[in-house]
Amino acid sequence: MEFFGATVAWGSITGNAYWWLDRSGPAAVPQEIWLLPAHKVKPVPAGRMYLKGYMYDEKHLLEPWEVVHFKRF
Repeated sequence: MEFFGATVAWGSITGNAYWWLDRSGPAAVPQEIWLLPAHKVKPVPAGRMYLKGYMYDEKHLLEPWEVVHFKRF
């Protein structure tokens, strides 16, 4: 319950919540799911491809298939 509560809290506070899926590829089943602090995640645009990935903590580029992004308008 804490995991889902924290997801809702990040979404309410910042308008965004992010889950990182620890998996080996886009079709693989996640081994773990981690809640990322929304203030440390930035979507990285990729021009015509829409989204290159998500930059976490200004150091790690995560692939789009590694992240579940919950957002409010």
